[in-house]
Amino acid sequence: MAEDISLVSLAAWLHRQSEQAMAAAEFDAEEYGMRATMETAARLAQASRVVKAAADYERQNQGNAQRPFAANQA
Repeated sequence: MAEDISLVSLAAWLHRQSEQAMAAAEFDAEEYGMRATMETAARLAQASRVVKAAADYERQNQGNAQRPFAANQA
C-alpha cells in the first residue's frame, strides 16, 4: 500500500511539473526555448501517465493477491 501511495504521489508531482513547464513555455519569447520547454512538459506528462498506470496495476494485483482463496476454488 505504501508503494502505491508513493507511485501516486510521484505521478501527481510529475503532472504538476508538466503543468508548470507548459505555463513557462507560454511566457518564453524565444522560439527554441519555448519548444524545448514544451517538449519537457510533454515528457513529464507522459511519465506521469506511466507512473499512474503502474500504481493502478500494482493496486489491482495487490487486491487480487490479498484475497483468500475459497476451499472449493481451483
